[in-house]
Amino acid sequence: MIYKFISVEQPIGEFLLCVIPAIDLLNIYSINRREYTGDKGEGNQRQFSSLRVKEIAEFVNTSDSSFPTSIVIALDESDYKIQNNEIELVGRAEIIDGQHRILGLDLAKDKYGVDVINQFNLPCLVMLEPTEEQKAFVFATINGKQQKVNSSVIYDLFGVSDSKDPFTLLHSLARTLNFDNSPFEGRIKMLGTKTNDSESLSQGTFIKTLIPHFSKNPLRDRDIMRKKSYSEFLLNYDKDCILRPYLIDYNLKGLVTLFKNIFGAIEEVWPDEWVNHNEFILSKTTGYIGLMKKAIIPILKHGFETKNLRKDYFKVIFNQMKIDLNDTPLTKEVFNPGSIGEKKIEDFVLGAFNKVKNSV
Repeated sequence: MIYKFISVEQPIGEFLLCVIPAIDLLNIYSINRREYTGDKGEGNQRQFSSLRVKEIAEFVNTSDSSFPTSIVIALDESDYKIQNNEIELVGRAEIIDGQHRILGLDLAKDKYGVDVINQFNLPCLVMLEPTEEQKAFVFATINGKQQKVNSSVIYDLFGVSDSKDPFTLLHSLARTLNFDNSPFEGRIKMLGTKTNDSESLSQGTFIKTLIPHFSKNPLRDRDIMRKKSYSEFLLNYDKDCILRPYLIDYNLKGLVTLFKNIFGAIEEVWPDEWVNHNEFILSKTTGYIGLMKKAIIPILKHGFETKNLRKDYFKVIFNQMKIDLNDTPLTKEVFNPGSIGEKKIEDFVLGAFNKVKNSV
């Protein structure tokens, strides 16, 4: 395996920039994980995230997948030969940065076949005969200094897309509710950080909580929806996702109406608690997830069956919940931030629904 390269000099030493077919790299890569024998630590790679690997494998199989940033690899003296401006790889290539991409590609090869992998040529940055200290320093510098991108910003970027997909639909829903005459008007932190005191819920939380109600595999659906006639394909998947019909029909208007009805009912039953998010949790993450993660599923299912998703339907449920709370304040002291508080809200919602469902 011989590849052309460009030499790059930096203070730490010489790097080689080259392009390596993914299938070639999959045949020779190695990963030296950080492990301890007694009190002695060896290796420089963290443990991998199986979830991240699976996500990348799914991404590999989409129509617009790409890996534009460099995989950093290290070669020992016996692993390569250089002549003119070409490098021949004759041994193993140790992954310094990019293990999740490599493992994701490897999983995709097993899952979808080698033809999928043959579409990829990977930009690679090659370190020649680095010391263990240099390997560790490069890895730590790259990964220790990175700042995770706020999920709200990621979802907001779907707003620049003209394509139809689950992410764009839900971004459009969040944006419409935030700027339209709705209970959420001015309450969604579109970029994840607060710009005024009325904002109480991040776009990231708003969308991540809803995605499972539309799709179990949004990347797959995004790829399917790039086809002109996608509805028949989407009908084959995820029929148990309660809001999937809105995705199949790409019915933003219907979604906006539905959410105005749900949260309009909440706003009318608890007007002070909805507005005052500094004191109450109803319009914050705890209240939103407590309602929309699981509790809303049987409520919507019953509403679809009875063809009643009007605001009055939801208001009956929330009025019963208010009775059940028996003056229990919807504050963070009672409903702690995190899964415990969210589960308490969920239980109150479901308890109220079960009491009134035969009458609505």
